[in-house]
Amino acid sequence: NAFRLPPSPYVVQAVAFTSSDTCLQVVTEFIEGKNLQQLIGDDKWNVTFLHRLELAFQVISGLVHCHNHLLLHLDIKAANIIVHVNGKTCKLSDFGCSKTATTSQNGLLVVDDATVNAGFGTVAYKAPELLKGQKITDRADIYSFSLLLWELLTRESVYNSLHPHIFIYNVVVHKLRPKIEQLNIPKGKHGRALVTLLENCWSDELTKRPRAITVQQIIKQFIDSERKIISFMRNSMINKESFIHIMQISEF
Repeated sequence: NAFRLPPSPYVVQAVAFTSSDTCLQVVTEFIEGKNLQQLIGDDKWNVTFLHRLELAFQVISGLVHCHNHLLLHLDIKAANIIVHVNGKTCKLSDFGCSKTATTSQNGLLVVDDATVNAGFGTVAYKAPELLKGQKITDRADIYSFSLLLWELLTRESVYNSLHPHIFIYNVVVHKLRPKIEQLNIPKGKHGRALVTLLENCWSDELTKRPRAITVQQIIKQFIDSERKIISFMRNSMINKESFIHIMQISEF
């Protein structure tokens, strides 16, 4: 599946493969850096809110690239996001669980073969419909992305204090989701919109989860808004310092 994808700045590129009677091994480009899971747990990783949004934008852009080519990743998680040593860029990796969508139903990309549902992916990030053995769609990737985004914003691992059997039961039966109050995001309209995005992306209803390209557009709006706020604050500080300087000259 990795070889089906054209090159993208947001996806680790497969360059070769070897095979035997028992396994297939894929050779990918080398990226010097760490995976996002390692960085999230590193207290020395100094990262701003804007930088986190920019990394999230790159991840969802990689997912848009996959879905545009009918490929569902199905193992979106922090450990599969490789952040370059420069700290500014990241790429989506590990397509070992990926599946090709064969049909489109009601705006959803669907994998027709139901037998491929068993035993793939990472349980903590797995969409509730997959935990229940239901059909595989592109919205499973959106659910997983929302948990990754929550981890990026909180710098905590999702469900890290719960036994797998407990959170699986609660996700499926009681619709357990990560705690919104743990989010480290700005208050006001900007913050509320981000909460709404998360809640839509991890909704139990597939049709409420937006397409990857819609999520990409929303996060781009957040980034543009945050950059404007930062620019305004910098200009305000410059104007304030200029005013103080003028007053000091006047007094002299």
